[in-house]
Amino acid sequence: VFLTEQHEIDWDHLREVVHLTTHFLENVIDANHYPLQEITDLAQRIRRIGLGVMGLADLFVRLGIPYDSTEAVDLGRQLQQFIDDEAKNESERLAYIDDLIARKL
Repeated sequence: VFLTEQHEIDWDHLREVVHLTTHFLENVIDANHYPLQEITDLAQRIRRIGLGVMGLADLFVRLGIPYDSTEAVDLGRQLQQFIDDEAKNESERLAYIDDLIARKL
């Protein structure tokens, strides 16, 4: 769980982990061997990585937030938006680096 000693979400640590996992999952797309060339082409083009959330209920318990509360729904949305935004930021950064490398080849 990404909490500080003050029981607040550690957004910086979460950002680091999202960037690391995004990089890893982007590499999985490149390393994977698909059964058909069409699937390879599609996977390479759309690059869906399937990054999600686990342990959300545990986070709510640690923060003292009832799972079925408006506060929990709002925090869940905020977390997912943050993860989505940061994954896209990292994907764009990686694409930029890949483009620079490709231009030098």
